[in-house]
Formats: sequence, C-alpha cells, structure tokens
Amino acid sequence: VCKRINACSSKIAHEMALIPSLEKVDEARKIMSSSTNNENEKYIIQQFVNHDGILFKIYVYDSNFKVIIRPSLNNVKTEDIVFFDSQKIPKEFKEQTSTEEGVPPPNSFANLSSIDVIERKKRLLDEDKITEITNDLSDCLNLTLYGYDVIIDSETNDYYIVDVNYFPGKY
Repeated sequence: VCKRINACSSKIAHEMALIPSLEKVDEARKIMSSSTNNENEKYIIQQFVNHDGILFKIYVYDSNFKVIIRPSLNNVKTEDIVFFDSQKIPKEFKEQTSTEEGVPPPNSFANLSSIDVIERKKRLLDEDKITEITNDLSDCLNLTLYGYDVIIDSETNDYYIVDVNYFPGKY
C-alpha cells in the first residue's frame, strides 16, 4: 500500500495505491504525484495483508472500547497497480453480488463479503487480545480517547494495527 505521508486535512490524503511489486513503486509514485504536481512528494509504503475485506474499528474511551466491523478492500491477487480512495470504502456490508464465476470482482470493496466470512471473522476477534492491544496503545500514546483499526490476516489469523487516530470519527 502506498499512501501519502501528509495524511490529514487534505482532499487527496486518502488517495492510495496497491502496488503488486517493488518494481512498480516508481510508476505508482509518478501517477500519484501528478495530482499534486509535486515530484518530491513523500509516501509511506506498507505491506498489504489480505484480510477478507473485514476491518475492525476500535473506539477507545477511558479504559473502555467499542468494536465496529466495517468493509475494507477484498483480498487482492493482481499484477496491476490498483488506485483507490479510502474515504470511498463503504461503511456497511451489502448483500453479495458476483461475477460470472460466482465470486466478487477483484479489487472491489468488501461490502460484497459473504455473511459466512463476516461471521467467521467476528468469531476470530479475541476480546482479550483487543483489551491487551488497547491497554498497550493507551500507555504508549498517553491517550484516553482515540481510535484504531485492526485487520486479521486471512491465512495466519495474525492481528495487524493498520491505523491509529487520536481524533476518532463517528461510528
């Protein structure tokens, strides 16, 4: 995933790209930089983890937290650069639609995830693990009101924190 370092207060801050290989990083940067006319713009490159298109938004207040399940990007298997705007990811799941092969279109938003996948991911979410992560983040950040996003790897079931917000939005 390629995203701009300036990730706040900008219309283009949520424009990102999924880059299938290191060889295509320069190509993606050139295309993304064309919208700002800034060839020296800085980006963060993070590993994309297939996570069945399910994102867990954790809202923390004092020593409490609330978990909201949201759609994310579907699992990706492509050799092409995929550009997207993270603000346009749907906030709710919809009934699954399919292509001729009976599967959601590649690189689409996961609001197409089947009920079975969503329920399986819900069962994988370990509240004790979220409590531990929340306590560690609260101590590290010295905050009592913030939010963070967690994904669970499709293959290993490992947890990844993919975003931390000191000014969380509405759920």
